[in-house]
Amino acid sequence: MNDKMKGGIYGLLVGDALATPYEFRSPEYMQNLLNIDMIPPHNHQRTYKEAKVGSWSDEGAMMLCMLNSLTIAHGFRADVYMKQLLAYRTQGLFAVDHVVFGCSRQFEQVMKAYQEGTKVYSCADVNPKCRDASALSRTLPLALYLTQNQADAKDFIKYGHAQTLLTHQQLVAGICSTIYMQWARNIYLQVKNPFVRALHTLLELYNEECREIIAQQIIRRQGVTPLNDVVTCLMDAYTIVDKAENYHDAVMTAIKKGNQTTALASAVGGIAGIKFGYQDIPTGWLNLLRERDTIENLIKKYDMECVEK
Repeated sequence: MNDKMKGGIYGLLVGDALATPYEFRSPEYMQNLLNIDMIPPHNHQRTYKEAKVGSWSDEGAMMLCMLNSLTIAHGFRADVYMKQLLAYRTQGLFAVDHVVFGCSRQFEQVMKAYQEGTKVYSCADVNPKCRDASALSRTLPLALYLTQNQADAKDFIKYGHAQTLLTHQQLVAGICSTIYMQWARNIYLQVKNPFVRALHTLLELYNEECREIIAQQIIRRQGVTPLNDVVTCLMDAYTIVDKAENYHDAVMTAIKKGNQTTALASAVGGIAGIKFGYQDIPTGWLNLLRERDTIENLIKKYDMECVEK
């Protein structure tokens, strides 16, 4: 795995772990908090007492589940990925010390439905109106996998929506996941204006309904709620990464926005990791990240799959 791909994987995990102690704090609180770091300042009460310093949350774990499922299934398979997600929720698969925390209500309900025997693509029926951002950053390994295998934009649409529908029925959630994936591809391939090009590519291929959603809900943000909305997360991530000069500044800006810090910092960290590369991630943060052996083993398995294919 080259520097940019490794940067994406580690960038997401570091961003998630860095944001975990500050989850749900207001923007005003975060703007006034000094010495924000993976080890939080003494005057700050960590959100998740059970999470040790350097632990990633559900975003990081779901991303690692995706990375592993791609290796197991030699590509994306909904049933394989869903089993990985259930193993994460029930057994702590790829959670640090097997401690699961930070899962959304939607994810909990979907996993309960799946465990009770509901068909894979019917589980999201529990709350068809949900449009939180929990399906966004987990797509990163899928985007890198498709890019490495020279998939076309139609494949990005197919698999971007397929993975989203496991937990979210809202069409806008699938569109945002697909934009995120195409954006990651363009940054990896060093395409100029990568986010705008991602939008243009998808607008050329999508049907009228999807084009209207991009124009009204995503670009103009009509009907978008500010807290943990998938559109807000995607567009904030774009604004932050587009202006950032390095990985450190990107994830710190994300965390200082407060509220759903892990969702945004994960989305930003993954893209910034690709853009600036693994070598740009601060060594101090990498050293504090837990279970590096687990990450390295998954990367090795992924590399073997790509070589074998």
